[in-house]
Amino acid sequence: MVEGQPKRVDYEYVRNGTANVFCGVEPKAGVYFNKVTERRAAPDFAEFIADLAEHYHDAKKIILIMDNLSTHKEESLTNFFGDEEGEEF
Repeated sequence: MVEGQPKRVDYEYVRNGTANVFCGVEPKAGVYFNKVTERRAAPDFAEFIADLAEHYHDAKKIILIMDNLSTHKEESLTNFFGDEEGEEF
């Protein structure tokens, strides 16, 4: 420590695992959908999309704006639900 300088303290933390949070937002309605999962895998994403579809079951079309994460693809849905049902999403 140099005289005249504030004391510096380094911080260490213990990582107790990780979690993933899928989040859907309908801003104009003030609606937020969150789903916490242990991992960020294609089946988890497919289940989240199914939950959204269930919530908007009367909608003819749901528009999603997503980032380009590798699991955010139609293939995630068809692998999880099968070709016919996966393509309906």
